Amino acid sequence: MPQAIHVLVFGQIGSGKTGMISTWPRPRVLDFDGRSLNLLKRLKSDWPWEENIAIFTEHCIDSRGVIKDDGHFAFDDACRILDKWAAQPERSK
Repeated sequence: MPQAIHVLVFGQIGSGKTGMISTWPRPRVLDFDGRSLNLLKRLKSDWPWEENIAIFTEHCIDSRGVIKDDGHFAFDDACRILDKWAAQPERSK
């Protein structure tokens, strides 16, 4: 069985990241700006997105857009999801 490939894609808003990953056979997505799900559903409608996308937001942001330290960060949530996904058995399709 082929080995899974783990890739981190990041870049500026509107640079084509979501469109690119929609061409991959079995992507899983960590979405930090809440913009990917609707586009991914249109581009790759046959993939079970509810199981393969995690959307994260910061809970405490000031009026200038700076994240305040309230003891919770979206990055921490993302690490927990990555650990969960990494512990799951290989997906077949």
